[in-house]
Amino acid sequence: MVQKAKTFGQREVIEALKVRDLPPPSPPRHFENQRKTSPRSRQFKNVQIIFNNGYCTYDAILRDMSEDGARIETKHVVEIPDVFTLKFTNDNTTKKCSLVWRGNESIGVRFINPS
Repeated sequence: MVQKAKTFGQREVIEALKVRDLPPPSPPRHFENQRKTSPRSRQFKNVQIIFNNGYCTYDAILRDMSEDGARIETKHVVEIPDVFTLKFTNDNTTKKCSLVWRGNESIGVRFINPS
């Protein structure tokens, strides 16, 4: 409960805010990661994002990976299309990906199973 005590010009000064009236704290951010369907493993691998029939490539860093998807760090977040190929530079394997979310310097992708 907020108690208004004094007036300073046009502004009112709030004197007390009781702790029991505060809303409960929100859960920590690491609980949000538990929505994943498969466990993620931390990675630090160089990858290439390939699109436009192989004419466009961006270098990136793979940060987290699971069976279903990955989190990739790149400076070219805005230019990346919704569907692209991810190439692992250490063993030249590729995975088809669809974009799930964009952050400031990273993206979340879901692997597309070939069918």
